[in-house]
Amino acid sequence: MVTEVAQVEIHDGNIEDFLKALTNSVGLLQETKGFISIEVQHQIENPSIVYLIIKWAQLDDHLIGFRQSEKFVLWRNSLGKFFKSEPIVNHFEKVNIG
Repeated sequence: MVTEVAQVEIHDGNIEDFLKALTNSVGLLQETKGFISIEVQHQIENPSIVYLIIKWAQLDDHLIGFRQSEKFVLWRNSLGKFFKSEPIVNHFEKVNIG
């Protein structure tokens, strides 16, 4: 399993509208092969920062299955207008330490 963490900075005053658009767009993720779950975290210190924590079965499910699909174009068209800057996206794998 791979965890995608996207840090998104939203234009001031638009967080509620962004969250509504995100709620309406989450089905695009859910329809994608390999999608497991999404969690949204809102930063306390800077209310314009939101983290999208998305779990995928494999990295290619995100990078190829979603990012190279029409679903991503629809996702970005719905949400991109709220972005103050390009999202910072990283991928993580769980490390077992004991």
